[in-house]
Amino acid sequence: MAINKNLLEKKIKFIINDFETKNFKKVIDKSKKILIKNPNIDYLINIIGLSYLELKNLEKAGYYFLETIKKNPSNIAAKNNYGMVLKSLDKIDEAEKIFEKIIHDYPHHIPSLNNLANIRRENGNFESAIAFYKRILAIDKNNIIARYNLSISLSNIRKKDEALKEALIINDHDPKFTQTDEIISSLTNYKNDKKKHLEKMLDKLEKLDLNYQQKIPLFFSLGKAYEDKEDYNNAFKYYELANKTARDLIEYDITIEEKKFTKIKKLFLEKKNISLKFSANNQKKIIFICGMPRSGSTLLEQIISSHKHVVNLGETNFLNIIINQFNETKKHDFLPIISKTYNDQINYIYDAYLRQINRLNLNKNIFTDKSLLNFQYIGFIKIFFPNSKILILNRDFKNNFLSIFKNSLPVLKWSYSIKEIVNFYNLFKKYQDFWEEQFPGEILIIDYHKLVTNTEQTIKKTLNYCGLEWDSNCLEYYKTNNSPIKTASVNQADKPIYKDSIDLYVHFHKFFNL
Repeated sequence: MAINKNLLEKKIKFIINDFETKNFKKVIDKSKKILIKNPNIDYLINIIGLSYLELKNLEKAGYYFLETIKKNPSNIAAKNNYGMVLKSLDKIDEAEKIFEKIIHDYPHHIPSLNNLANIRRENGNFESAIAFYKRILAIDKNNIIARYNLSISLSNIRKKDEALKEALIINDHDPKFTQTDEIISSLTNYKNDKKKHLEKMLDKLEKLDLNYQQKIPLFFSLGKAYEDKEDYNNAFKYYELANKTARDLIEYDITIEEKKFTKIKKLFLEKKNISLKFSANNQKKIIFICGMPRSGSTLLEQIISSHKHVVNLGETNFLNIIINQFNETKKHDFLPIISKTYNDQINYIYDAYLRQINRLNLNKNIFTDKSLLNFQYIGFIKIFFPNSKILILNRDFKNNFLSIFKNSLPVLKWSYSIKEIVNFYNLFKKYQDFWEEQFPGEILIIDYHKLVTNTEQTIKKTLNYCGLEWDSNCLEYYKTNNSPIKTASVNQADKPIYKDSIDLYVHFHKFFNL
């Protein structure tokens, strides 16, 4: 027997409240109980899918979104949600088709416009992404998320004045949307702060009721502002506040990374497990740029990808995603993919990587990939990418540490603690030493100091190792390379190499005991 209409509406209101307060398991339980007697309420089926999505259970989320669509084929929200699941499962082409179909049928459906724009941006098609964000703003000029994404995209393609203009609009419209302050901060030299952004940020902290998440971008931005003004005491004060606040909100145990290294090392020391070798595939050549975050890898990639035969992929995370897809059942158990590859004699990792590249429609055959975790997978690169070249960039620890400490790197949960940054750096050096022992003479180690102070000789040595002839464009990368940049280094990419970055730690050494 169906539930009385008034009672049903009341129960659904409670479910919505549970969802808004993030009680997702309650949402699922309550919704399923109602659906036993009222199986055709597609709204409830959809909210179950959303709850599973929030709980990171993508398979169940996808199942319930499809069930919603079966019950009600005109449920656009469920179709959009299913597209989001496919995107999360790295089924990008399928997700893109769903969003395109929704937009074709419902041209003003903002969530699908935004999702399709995000896919285009992540694929490196920034012009298309920007067009979609602008399309959203034509429908709803107050859509903060679309304008924020537009500002980031403009910054990625080095249209800094336009990016700053959009960020300032957001800042005026919604001062609590403090992610925008980080964009403004990255594009502002506070020695000449005509817009008085520093004062506005301090005013926000004093007068606005901000939560911790909203304060973190302000703290990082204030640290940068005071550093520009050479007020290092206040700069450190706010950098420290930013890191402490962020770290307090994160559940993380760095021993996870240490266990991963132990498993990888054990695997490669047991030679019988990795006797597999593929012949070089000349279809595509990847130059993997490895190193710690903030070690100068963006600079190195910009230099190499200025070569006439090379295009940069940036931080794709392709390799990490693909390897983990083959190891869903056991964390950091990498033997199954090696065994499967060996038994089938099919290079699954390379083929999956190639599919990702082919989606980008790039017209060259040599690529740079500077994804953050590449240094962990050098042994796998040697197996699955025999035609590749591997560069490891080393920056002196203290300056590398400081650059991490000064920047918000939310993907890297260890980056908000002094102790954990030190531990991760030590782990990076263990990886480097191990791979050099395993593959002597096959990896090129590049010193950041030499790259900055003896640039031409270092570039020539690097190009020679990569099998590339000399190209003078590499010396003038800041003039010739217009490729997008998605990292915090975007503001330095169109400037010639400057030596100020060699020893910034000297201004902060009194605050640390390293």
